[in-house]
Amino acid sequence: MIDAIRILKSGDNDDLKNLIQTFNIHSRDADNNTLLHHACLLGNVEAVRLLLDSGVHANASNIDGQTPICDAALSGSAEIISLLLNSKVDVNPPSYWGSPLIYATQNESLHAMEVLIEAGASLNSPERSGLCPLHIAIQRRFYAGVYLLLSKEEEESRESD
Repeated sequence: MIDAIRILKSGDNDDLKNLIQTFNIHSRDADNNTLLHHACLLGNVEAVRLLLDSGVHANASNIDGQTPICDAALSGSAEIISLLLNSKVDVNPPSYWGSPLIYATQNESLHAMEVLIEAGASLNSPERSGLCPLHIAIQRRFYAGVYLLLSKEEEESRESD
């Protein structure tokens, strides 16, 4: 697995293509992460494409319940999030540390937040200490995120009336 992760980090997608043909792409590291988790965390869009095309399980969870979409949100890659959503991943996976929207908010990745919200991410799903995305955006003085979350909450409120 270590050699496979090195290839992901190098960004050499020709090596990755060769690896996919000889390596068990469903292998996991000590924390139960797959290569797709690592590719998402690294923000390697092409590697994510190759792995998804090779049939890797896009909703695989690690020991904390994090799925690759959580790692994509951690990296702030809206493009990878979109690729995963096209593979029908759960936008609200049960994770010990928080939701993908929590991670995108913590990283102040507005575009990633927009993609997640459009896909149905829960606006009020708290992280481990009880903070929701709006609380986090306010704490960080991430005003674009605050505005986005408040406007989406208002939209949801109007739709439910």
